[in-house]
Amino acid sequence: MGFLPITDKRGGRNGSDPPWAIAETECADAVNVDWFGATLARKRGGADAITMTSSPFTGQIVSTLDRHVPGTDLTAAEL
Repeated sequence: MGFLPITDKRGGRNGSDPPWAIAETECADAVNVDWFGATLARKRGGADAITMTSSPFTGQIVSTLDRHVPGTDLTAAEL
């Protein structure tokens, strides 16, 4: 079995066309990667840490984080 060289995927993700129809510079799926300044996908950066010192959820894993804006004032946004 030979190797499949992957040299340039700047075309990004193409999940709408069948695999045989995508361009040589595209891929069928890409999870948690980006192509910013790279010819091959690189791992996507993470997020900021959340301080939960006075929360009842201290020591728990946060798997979902939603943004809520009460009213129309965007500066009052809550996580």
